[in-house]
Amino acid sequence: MEQDYDFFEQTAVKCPDGQEYSTLMYNGHVYVPIRYVAENMSANVEYENATQTVTIQQTNVKFDDEVMAPIPTVMFGSDTEEIPTVQGSSCWQVCINTALPDQLLKVHRYKAVGAYPNAKLVVKYPKALEPQNIWISDYKSKQRLTSEVDGSFHLPEEPGVYTLELGSNWNGVGDTLYYFQVEVKDNRELDEAKIREFRRYHIATESELEQIPIRYLGEVDGARVYEVPPVASNVIGSPFYNYNGYVFADKSFSSIIGIKEGRLYTFVALLNIEKVNVKKLYDLMPIELKVKKPQ
Repeated sequence: MEQDYDFFEQTAVKCPDGQEYSTLMYNGHVYVPIRYVAENMSANVEYENATQTVTIQQTNVKFDDEVMAPIPTVMFGSDTEEIPTVQGSSCWQVCINTALPDQLLKVHRYKAVGAYPNAKLVVKYPKALEPQNIWISDYKSKQRLTSEVDGSFHLPEEPGVYTLELGSNWNGVGDTLYYFQVEVKDNRELDEAKIREFRRYHIATESELEQIPIRYLGEVDGARVYEVPPVASNVIGSPFYNYNGYVFADKSFSSIIGIKEGRLYTFVALLNIEKVNVKKLYDLMPIELKVKKPQ
């Protein structure tokens, strides 16, 4: 009479990160620690206790075609806008030498990205492929941008066009250089461009868009507040809006816009999402938009 037997064999394996993991052989199949394998494939592992389910999520990992190094993503810290980059001289599996950045950016017809003074930049690499060292410097002055504990950087305060060099180093593996350009502009100039782009969805022609008057009212809790004439009435439920006892005319919904850290907020979003000081906002607004305030 034949009988089946389960066969177990457990083996300790020391991995490159110095930690020791166990593999399990069960009936001819090898089982490995899912978290270690997944995280080293730039994936995130989550476990849902209620359903006892392991979920693995992997985002796209971008590698350069020539040197096969991971490609960085550069973004404004307070927004979702990605800044395009151009690869410079780099070494990974192989080495390449490129032209100087001014020539390189010209060949790629690179257009400087508009940026606010002291704007926050965030550099991201695929999970588990992060370099040991990252820096950003102004190519002409060779001065490095100020970095924070969280790894972010800050653009200069002085307006102008900056050619920036992003350097990364993986100890014993390789290093890469990438270039990009930003044009640091006055806050108000960038705010108006952002407001006109927002109004593009409400105005029929480009000429109307260019001629629309934008009036700066002041600043409340870090948000620069503007009055922009409404295209049409935008009444929500009633002709007035009551917020903590302050009553605003219905035109406030489509007339008041705020910009904070590069993000655009409508009137209602300023109060309900950013929760700016309602008294200060009320005091800034034109008299025709104010109905009454608490007694």
